[in-house]
Amino acid sequence: MKNRDRYPIEWTDVIRPDILKRDNYKCTKCNVVHRSSGYYASKNSFVTCDEFMLDWCKRNNIKVVKLFLQIAHLDNDPSNNDYSNLKAMCPRCHIINDMAFSKLKRMCVPRISTDLKSL
Repeated sequence: MKNRDRYPIEWTDVIRPDILKRDNYKCTKCNVVHRSSGYYASKNSFVTCDEFMLDWCKRNNIKVVKLFLQIAHLDNDPSNNDYSNLKAMCPRCHIINDMAFSKLKRMCVPRISTDLKSL
């Protein structure tokens, strides 16, 4: 987890497990299950594999990954840990959820550094 100091002490032991349990250990966007094994198919959709599929992937040199759910802050503020602001999401859905905020943040940062050069 990046910026661990921005999260409360109880994040790992209390808040994160509570949100995962509340959301039934599934991504609230695409319903993929926490700690499931599978691979990314076309259009980056995650395909969950059973033992037969895992064997098939191995024979066909398809990279299998174990997917761990993340907890997304809907308002992009890590200090706002109100449970209504938190949702379990797979990494792909979390990135999509944060995309607009990340784009806005990138647009603002260059302006600040450019302004500082003129000082």
